[in-house]
Amino acid sequence: MMKVLRLIWITGLLLLGACFPDKPEGLAMSYSTYVQSPVVIEEFKVDGRHTLQGKKVVQGLADLRRPHDHSGWYMLPRDIDANGTLQIEAVWVELLTHEAFRAEIVVPVLELQRSASNFAEMKPVFGPDGLMLITSDPLPETAVSTLIHDVGRVCGTRIPELDQDYTLEPLALPALKETLEYDRPAGVGKGCK
Repeated sequence: MMKVLRLIWITGLLLLGACFPDKPEGLAMSYSTYVQSPVVIEEFKVDGRHTLQGKKVVQGLADLRRPHDHSGWYMLPRDIDANGTLQIEAVWVELLTHEAFRAEIVVPVLELQRSASNFAEMKPVFGPDGLMLITSDPLPETAVSTLIHDVGRVCGTRIPELDQDYTLEPLALPALKETLEYDRPAGVGKGCK
């Protein structure tokens, strides 16, 4: 009987270990912005692979409501080395200035929070003057919790040839018209200048 109980206990430990492997199942991503810095993400790549199909309009309140503000999670099944890094590349246009930026940053996977389903969680946050933060905030313990974790910060390089005034065609992209018409509160986030 003792041998059977010991075998059940060892089997349980092995199964429990299989439930929480070191290697993430993939990447869970969400996007946000500082309140005064809505953007159109033109391109976003992780390890050279596109994460978006087409352009994405993003308006957030990250400088006012982090870690509670984001645009919903995108689950990207990926082969991710738990001890490795992710190469992030982004191109975006700031909606209020019409200025385009490009940035690259390397993110250590060990710095990323893990979801209950073992996905590494990452949220790019765009701010004024070409700012891009890579965040991975812990799950808030309460509705007023403000635990934040910035994994990386980079100031994008201006690319004037990609500048675009999206106000000329407010129906060109989903959520663009609503984002342009949004009555923004004063922001507190600092950019790259």
